[in-house]
Amino acid sequence: MKKLLCALLAIVLLCACAAAETADVTGTWYLNEIQTSVMTLNPAMLGMELILTLNPDGTAVTTSTASAEQTGVWEMDGETVNVTIAGNPQALSLDENGNLVGVEAETGTTMVYGREKAEVAYFDPGTALTDVTLADFDGTWNAAIINMGGWEVTAEEMVLEMTVELSGGSGTITDSSAVLREPQIYAVTGELADGVLTITEADSDADTPAGMALQLYDSGVMAYAEGDMGVIYFERAETAESAA
Repeated sequence: MKKLLCALLAIVLLCACAAAETADVTGTWYLNEIQTSVMTLNPAMLGMELILTLNPDGTAVTTSTASAEQTGVWEMDGETVNVTIAGNPQALSLDENGNLVGVEAETGTTMVYGREKAEVAYFDPGTALTDVTLADFDGTWNAAIINMGGWEVTAEEMVLEMTVELSGGSGTITDSSAVLREPQIYAVTGELADGVLTITEADSDADTPAGMALQLYDSGVMAYAEGDMGVIYFERAETAESAA
């Protein structure tokens, strides 16, 4: 029995080695993810595209929306794919999902290329609710997702920590984001019209203080939209705690 297990193990190892040696990385690869120390995003969210083509003859080509076509060379070194484009070298390796992954030495940014172009998946808040009351907004809401010009990240990745506490249309906004030296707290009052709660700073000296238009959605989130600048989605603190 022991000899049989050893033989099976040897066969498995030989198959694994053979698979690694015959891995074919030629063809077209799409940059689907850019990972930094604080966030992960699909370049398509920023209207960007980068395509890497590895030709069988050892030549490499990149095309992107940011620059003209660039050419170079590539070669396999064991399990590493060494690509040099316009004099800039990059070492890539296949991960368990079949993606080519490389880390830029200067910035520490991880680049993930896939065989298929990944579609951008934005958060879907559902349908906006119009038949609501002030009581429906009551509770503690924490910023969860930010979408700015098509670039969508979590509040944690954005290092944004904002809490809205409401009761009867009034309450406070607390901004404890890391960029601030200390938390900023604002007292707010609100008016509800056509399903939208517009809250303004209660102690503002301005004749027409800037307001935040808040709207509830059937997915359970509350959204604050600032025109074309973007949207912040808030989730109830109670909901987040129960989900955890």
